[in-house]
Amino acid sequence: MRQAYPPGGLETREVAPGEGLFMRLFKSRCAWLLFVCVLAACNLLACSDSASVLDNPDAPTVPQSSSAKSSSSALGRFDPYYGADSASGEPVDTAGIVALELGLCSADRKNEIGRTTFCGSTCYVICDSSQWRYATMDERDVDGFPEDAPEGSIRKGNLLSLDRVYVFEDGRWRPLTFVEKKLGYCDSSIYDKIDSVRGSYYYCMAPDGDGRAEWAEIPAVQADYLLLPDSAEEDDLSYGSRSGRYFLYRLGKWHMAVIEDVVGYCYDRREGLVAKFASGYVVCRSDIWMPALREDILGPCNAESEGNVRRVRAFEFACESGSWIPVNLHSHEVDSAFYWDASVDDLGRVRLDSATATAGYFYEYTDLAFSGNSSVEYPSSVNTMGSALRLAPLVAEYGAIPLEVKMGDCYSRPYAGLGFNLWNSRVWSDSSEGVDIRRWEGLCIAYESEAPLTLAIAPEGGFVLEGGNFHKVRLEARKQAGMINIPFESFVQDSGYGYPESLETVLSSAASILFYVEGEPEKKYGFAVHAIGSLHECARWSEPGKK
Repeated sequence: MRQAYPPGGLETREVAPGEGLFMRLFKSRCAWLLFVCVLAACNLLACSDSASVLDNPDAPTVPQSSSAKSSSSALGRFDPYYGADSASGEPVDTAGIVALELGLCSADRKNEIGRTTFCGSTCYVICDSSQWRYATMDERDVDGFPEDAPEGSIRKGNLLSLDRVYVFEDGRWRPLTFVEKKLGYCDSSIYDKIDSVRGSYYYCMAPDGDGRAEWAEIPAVQADYLLLPDSAEEDDLSYGSRSGRYFLYRLGKWHMAVIEDVVGYCYDRREGLVAKFASGYVVCRSDIWMPALREDILGPCNAESEGNVRRVRAFEFACESGSWIPVNLHSHEVDSAFYWDASVDDLGRVRLDSATATAGYFYEYTDLAFSGNSSVEYPSSVNTMGSALRLAPLVAEYGAIPLEVKMGDCYSRPYAGLGFNLWNSRVWSDSSEGVDIRRWEGLCIAYESEAPLTLAIAPEGGFVLEGGNFHKVRLEARKQAGMINIPFESFVQDSGYGYPESLETVLSSAASILFYVEGEPEKKYGFAVHAIGSLHECARWSEPGKK
């Protein structure tokens, strides 16, 4: 028996006959420590401070960053998804070990991805011609894809967790957009196809010159127009179900129809005549077609009809004391308060926890119901196309909903803006059910606008109930964002049109909150909404730049 270490050393063992000095040293713990130290020293010389770069020893070295130098472990705790040291957030430097396991990175191995276990777990590295670095999820997703695939080739990514599909364009693979995944890749096989995703309409547009075919988002009225037949009989009418607009075929072309094209002209002999137009009714009043009131449709409420119940679409009205009273409106219960702040929103949706899953999504609200042509335009710097929730990119970019509204010239009092429903439906509709919001006591809003902004509350069956004349308050124009509280008693109806309804009925069956600009025909106005809530809830809002 003889000792391999001096007395008092780490351990004792027998030496096999013929065992050489190198083998004895290699099998000792000190030799193992020496081996690790040498590798660590090589690693310090080889590694750079760029994000998770593992250098070829022959490549130029770059000084380490101070944060990388302070890492407590050469191997660290590795996150297999991103290749970062989960303790310090810095790259894991294992260049020497990776080179030993996978070989040197060189030009002929460019884009090659390898797996290594010397990072504390299985991780992936990629060769960038002269150096190894950690591979991103995107690079792993397309690993093994051919570099010379036919233009327009489609292929599913490798990683199930990403759930991506790729197309080969201009010599590279790129992921399909949300719209492309839903509707298909836009190429010559589907040129001029029109389809919809989550209430928005898209048109597969053929390339213009040297451009590329793409799905273009189009208004509902344009979708209806593009789907019209190439020809028809003179003065034929066609109803566009997507936009609620009529089209007239005249002199070999389709034209946007005005209300007179559909129901004829309103003149003295037709005074009081009720006609069905689009999804509602209109009545001839003083040579102008106006939204029909309850009496126009139901007839007079008098002694003969007292107690009668009559129906307009889905709504029932009872004749009581000379007035038609709605009897089947909903009054769902919602939370006693709500608050939406664009600076912390990531969905483009007002969260109303007691409402259904479809409530709270913003939609465009314009004078379409009055055969108007006003429109809403979004900042060109933010692409809302392809978003499942189309306003989410806006609030993410601006911390607000900034819009430009263009007033049309087909309605005498044009308006355009946004709204959201309080119980169900993602879009403006008379079928949106009402909720009881009386406990809110009022509304608050933080906004800026180049023109006065109208804030309105629409009841269930708004056009049937009030003829479009909703209880509203008009707020002054603001050059700088500011907040205001408005108690419910400040909301009133205009005079001269629509149907008078009690504020109590509206608040006990409120269906939508609307904010829009009323302006002069063919003019544009910009406005932005930063926050909205029930009375006094906007006190938590902070002006931009002061958070």
